[in-house]
Amino acid sequence: MKNQTSGLVLILICILLVAGRLWKPTQRPISWDVGGYYLYLPAKFIYHDLEMKDYQKFDSLREKYQISSTFYQVYKTPKNKYIVKYTMGNSFFYMPFFFVGHFIAHVGGYPTDGFSAPYQMAVMWGSFLYGFLALYFARKILLHFFWDGVAAFTLFSIVMGTNLFFSLSLDNLLSHSNLFFLYTVLIWSTIKFHQEPNFKKAAVMGLFGGLIILVRPTDIVSWLIPIFWGVSSFGDLFRKIRAQYKYFGVFVVVAVVIFFPQMLYWKMYAGSWLYNSYNNPGEGLDLFGPHTFKFLFSYRKGWLVYTPLMVFAFVGILISIKDKSKIFLPLFLFTCINLWLVSSWTCWWYAGSFSSRAMVQSYAVFMIPLGFFVQFIASRKKMFSLVGRTALLMVVFFCMFQTWQYANGILKFDRMTKAFYWKTFASTKNDPANEKYLLKDKFLGTDTIMDPENLKAANEYEFNFNNQNGFDAEMLSRFIQLEGETDYSLKLDSAKIFYTLLEEDYFNMTNKYYAYVRVEGDVYNTGSTEENPVLLVRQMEHKGKMYGYNTMAISSYNVDTVTTWSRFKIDYIFPDVRKPGDKFKTYFWLQGTKPVYLKNLHISVLEAREFPELE
Repeated sequence: MKNQTSGLVLILICILLVAGRLWKPTQRPISWDVGGYYLYLPAKFIYHDLEMKDYQKFDSLREKYQISSTFYQVYKTPKNKYIVKYTMGNSFFYMPFFFVGHFIAHVGGYPTDGFSAPYQMAVMWGSFLYGFLALYFARKILLHFFWDGVAAFTLFSIVMGTNLFFSLSLDNLLSHSNLFFLYTVLIWSTIKFHQEPNFKKAAVMGLFGGLIILVRPTDIVSWLIPIFWGVSSFGDLFRKIRAQYKYFGVFVVVAVVIFFPQMLYWKMYAGSWLYNSYNNPGEGLDLFGPHTFKFLFSYRKGWLVYTPLMVFAFVGILISIKDKSKIFLPLFLFTCINLWLVSSWTCWWYAGSFSSRAMVQSYAVFMIPLGFFVQFIASRKKMFSLVGRTALLMVVFFCMFQTWQYANGILKFDRMTKAFYWKTFASTKNDPANEKYLLKDKFLGTDTIMDPENLKAANEYEFNFNNQNGFDAEMLSRFIQLEGETDYSLKLDSAKIFYTLLEEDYFNMTNKYYAYVRVEGDVYNTGSTEENPVLLVRQMEHKGKMYGYNTMAISSYNVDTVTTWSRFKIDYIFPDVRKPGDKFKTYFWLQGTKPVYLKNLHISVLEAREFPELE
């Protein structure tokens, strides 16, 4: 049978994907980000409430089914309406299985609320179809370039030697697995179009190009593949566009039509045809400040650290220069621009995942240069070929072992460090003693330092109201010398309820990843601590917008007796700071009406004496 080996490998991989899911079953596949992708479906077809007027109902479903700890998937727009943070593309892929789950829930007596067990299982198992189809088209693409043995070896390597296996099996509802499917179909339709260009094939490319940006708009970078396919220079590109401009027009028009439902949703509920739904100032796309080196090599989530097989794909890009299909330029441009885009995200480690999940869809592209490398090795002399293929297989099995470690909790979601990595290298058991080498969680909601003995004051700020030089008349009126006191105090009252204590660039305070700010001083509350509270607010600011906001009532530290000075001490851990130039700001906020006095105020920046920073 023709191409039998690659066909058998395809079947084997599909069996392994299902076995992986059976090995690590889950009862809550619709959770966290997936909960946001999926939310369009119950909102539209069960509750008929796409703008989520009944916000509490959806929030109660989140709590009931433990979708996430907060309802971060939804936020209020300038039009005072709630919208889903994510684009709707993934919901189109879940939709057939959502209806299957709805039918099963109805006839089986389960809650028909969109989140009960039938919905969860139907969507999870149904979505395996896209993974199988993706591998089917991946095989066809590889066979277009290489003979059967090379295609089989490359297909096995790209799935089992990267985090693609984890994404298609144990994490198959995330957008990256759907995108991998769409990338493979886009590449295959590109190949067919360039064999015999026509409007129908251009429309098919536009269909899948549009679905890609409907799932994830930044993956418009995938359009570089059909645009530069068969082009060896920019002169070739201009000639191609002149000759095929009508086809390019069809491609773009179809893609825009596919994306139009998202634009309409934004217009109706956010007030704009194009809307940046990632409006959290604490994270976002900073194109002029990429974290490319950390993205590739950091022990926290460095792509090449946990997926070293891709080094051979990079070599394969260079080997492809000699290929007559003129594939080098689209591969090279896609690699450079895609790496720039994915590493420009503030949260460059992309939260919990094995290796970098942001690169999963790119394997549809990178399997081609990997195939060139495998073909190069296979065509060398027998001994060289044997050594080369053995080295590749060792890298593949090393990744499979690390995937097993991750699935069993030995490698961690997103707090890895160099020290922890090497402490657990090749380990088959989870040793709690190694936990101290992990990055610490940053819980903004607590003022408790978990390891105070390991901290030192690296920077300090004193606030002495006795020295009144440099203050204007308005501020001087707030400095009061109470009866019987020799020192001046700061007064808060109903006329002036705020006072900014410090506003400083983060970089000027500390250059550490893990650091606390401690604010302490004396407070004298002339009213009841319950009815006249004063808050200490701590926050970060990026381009004038706030994130990492946290408040603590100073009154909670007072004794019950009023008209008594008491000491307070409140700690704040810096969140993941978006930019070193972001500002830290802390201020007092009186929420009562009676005067409150503050003195002996002091701020310390506490850094770890010994802590596994990001290497």
